[in-house]
Amino acid sequence: MNAHPPKRLTATMLDGGRIVVPAEVRAALGLKKGDKVLVSLDADGEVRLSTQIQALRRLQEKMRPFKRPGINEIDDFIAFRRAEAAREERGE
Repeated sequence: MNAHPPKRLTATMLDGGRIVVPAEVRAALGLKKGDKVLVSLDADGEVRLSTQIQALRRLQEKMRPFKRPGINEIDDFIAFRRAEAAREERGE
C-alpha cells in the first residue's frame, strides 16, 4: 500500500478547455508531444489520466485470472469464429 498521499499539482484551464499537464506528470507518464492520453471520470467525480499502455496493462492484469494454461486465446478465438462461420454457411 502506498504510504504517501497522492501528490496534488495545479493546472490552469486555457481557451477551448485546454489544460496543460504539468511537466512532472508528463515526465512520470513518459508523455511526449502527440501521445494519446486516456481521461477517465470516476463515479465520485475524480478525473484520472493514464496512457494507453497503462490502460492495456491494467486490463491484462484484470484478465490474467481467466488465462487458460497452454491455450493461446487469440488462436482459440479465431478457430471458434471460423467454425461458427462454417456452420452459418451450412445453414446450421
